Amino acid sequence: MLDEQGSDGPVVATVAKACVTALTATLPGEGQLSGEEKFKRFLLAQRIVGTPDLDLAAEDIVLLKRLIGTAYPPLVVGRVWEVLDPASAKA
Repeated sequence: MLDEQGSDGPVVATVAKACVTALTATLPGEGQLSGEEKFKRFLLAQRIVGTPDLDLAAEDIVLLKRLIGTAYPPLVVGRVWEVLDPASAKA
């Protein structure tokens, strides 16, 4: 999705990396998450990392869009949402 130069060479940002980062982050305004919610997010992150062409459930897409929207600036939100929910990208 985006390339940026890191100290050890190019760092490639992907939709999967953005999703996993948002799922595993402590985000502002979420308060204290239950262990159950943290585990649910962990399992989804594991599925995203381990499954190319993953077919996500609607509830997973809603969760990811909310978390991505909180965790990232507009450019990343737009690019990730285009992939997660192409219908939302149509103007």
